[in-house]
Amino acid sequence: MNALDVAPHALAHLPHGARQGLARTLRAIPAGLRYGSPYRTWRCRIRRAASDPAFAARAQDAALVTLIDRARFGSPAHRERLGPALGFGSLDAAAVRAAWHRVPVLRRADVLDLGRRLCATDPARLDACILGDGASRPLSIFLDRGRETVTLAFLHEAWARAGFAPHDTRAVFRGLDLRGPSHMQEEPMRGELRLSVLHLSDAVMEGYREAILDRRIAFLDGYPSALATFAAFLLRRHGPLRQIRGLLPTSERLAAPLRAILERAFPQAALAPVYGLREKAAFATEVPGEPDTYAFDPLFGLTELVDAQGRPVTRPGQSGFLLATGLLFPGMPLIRYETGDRAELVEAASAENGRRLIVRRIRSRQEPDEVVGRSGRSIPLSGLFPTDDALLGVCTFQFVQEEPGRVTLHVVPSSGPLPDFTGTLLRVNRALAGELELDLAIVSRIPTTLRGKRRMFDRRPNSAHASVSAGDRTGARRHA
Repeated sequence: MNALDVAPHALAHLPHGARQGLARTLRAIPAGLRYGSPYRTWRCRIRRAASDPAFAARAQDAALVTLIDRARFGSPAHRERLGPALGFGSLDAAAVRAAWHRVPVLRRADVLDLGRRLCATDPARLDACILGDGASRPLSIFLDRGRETVTLAFLHEAWARAGFAPHDTRAVFRGLDLRGPSHMQEEPMRGELRLSVLHLSDAVMEGYREAILDRRIAFLDGYPSALATFAAFLLRRHGPLRQIRGLLPTSERLAAPLRAILERAFPQAALAPVYGLREKAAFATEVPGEPDTYAFDPLFGLTELVDAQGRPVTRPGQSGFLLATGLLFPGMPLIRYETGDRAELVEAASAENGRRLIVRRIRSRQEPDEVVGRSGRSIPLSGLFPTDDALLGVCTFQFVQEEPGRVTLHVVPSSGPLPDFTGTLLRVNRALAGELELDLAIVSRIPTTLRGKRRMFDRRPNSAHASVSAGDRTGARRHA
């Protein structure tokens, strides 16, 4: 048991002033004591695995065998799914890996249908978590209690690359609908200044800026789309904020145009993006010096890249679908879980590299990274629309495609004058004359997901029928 387990219940019954004061006192306790022995143990293991591939490979093998045994004998659904491929006798790591390709892929629809039968622990001893954010039917999964300190160990190791230490305070731009005029909330126990991403007007962001300056906060954490909206506001109104030393993007892809805005607004900041954590089945960190390239942590999970027929992708540069098997939280094992994301292989996982899969260009099926030309040709979005000063002069923006060959730039004006987009429109239309036409639309708001995420590109169904990637997505449903 640690402070994160005890404090929320103890603090909940105190008056606000006493609660804030006690939280600050608890936060002064060194991280290793505050978060407990699991936190200390995992930080040591993560560091060792990063420098000792043999240790990482052995640790993943052992965790995989333990997970499979627990799933086969504790979960009715997994017993039925794993039995034909792995049998019910004793297994070692070599036997599991030899038969791994026969283990069926666990799709979202399977999780919805099987529900509690996937649990290897009594669901009453687990936390029920709803993962929705715009899906037609929210996904309900069950996660082990006490997971937060273990997850923090992985996050803190990743954020340390940006200079972050556990005692540092972060300004957090994530899915928070905070009421009141400031739309801010302090969480001293966690070292967070929480900022609503659903109220990113110039007036509210001015308050965010003043609070960050007053508290001397040096680290920003949150959705890339929200961080970039705040960054564009700073550049438009005040110029770069050199106080920020680290940017910790999470939960969304860090697209190249958003990265460019962040680098301009926070020139002293190191970037430490991470991927995963939503279902607690995979975790990856961006490879230093290689933007949009991610290495999956072999202790957190076993992550695979497979083609449309379910075969391992082995050739660097080849695209595939990401499957994840979480190794840390076995209450409801997700084994060969179809994440819904695609990527390109950089380096396959092997014993020699510590079972560390390295990929680039992770893309969600729900967030396409390409526009469709009149001929049906796919055109990469990031290279087509480089960030320019016109985009920095608006509150927020989004590219929308409703038909092949035509893209509309939706712009929400800021409180100042609307920038001149003539140059942007001319440049794109001249570069792709006959293949793509870009026009402009002034709108009052850009839709967000339930969690406050803003998609930079929205491709409507009618625009995808000619796309090559649409066929790839259909093929993804065939692999097993």
